[in-house]
Amino acid sequence: MIEQALIFALGFLLCALLSLLILPAFWRRAMRLSMRRLEMLTPLSMAEVMAQRDQLRAQAAVEQRRIEQRLEAMTRDRARHMSEIGRNAAVIARLEAEIKSLTAAMGEREAELRAAWTELGGLHIAFHDLASRLREAKDARAQAETLRQSFDVLRAEKAALELQVSALKAQERRGHELAPAAIIAANEAGRPKRDLHAALDATLDAPLDAPLDVPLAARRAQPDHPPIVN
Repeated sequence: MIEQALIFALGFLLCALLSLLILPAFWRRAMRLSMRRLEMLTPLSMAEVMAQRDQLRAQAAVEQRRIEQRLEAMTRDRARHMSEIGRNAAVIARLEAEIKSLTAAMGEREAELRAAWTELGGLHIAFHDLASRLREAKDARAQAETLRQSFDVLRAEKAALELQVSALKAQERRGHELAPAAIIAANEAGRPKRDLHAALDATLDAPLDAPLDVPLAARRAQPDHPPIVN
């Protein structure tokens, strides 16, 4: 155990000694490189200083120009975007105006549609009224046709009645013409009163409203008993 510790300590001391021997060489190398870098960065003359200043100015000018170009591009993009925004705003305003006009037109169309529905309801009611009137007219036409047929029948009956009245009037005239002759013949033949009445009933087959002046006068003029013929 002790031997191992001694060996480990001995190795550590040897490593430290070697590092102390090698460290100055590394240090000198680092110092040389650092000095060379400082010599490269630090100008040694006024010309080098002026050259570095001009180089910095050129780099700054190039960078400024690059920034200006980027700013001009951004300005152009901004102007283009603003013009597009303006066009879009004009389009939006136009579309809003069209929407308003379409809304107003839609309201007018809705009002017209409501008016049309109202008119359609009135027309529907009028159609029902006309249909009922048409049915009534058809019924009236059927009644008129029935009445016309009845009138034709009545007219035919009237014509027949007129013919009958004419015939009765002719019979009445013939009876009036034959009544005095029948009375005279009865008086001459000495017929009884009942035979005269039978003759008058046979010759005067007239209606109830027929004139009876002549037969009544003949009856008044007739005596109660027929004359006796010698």
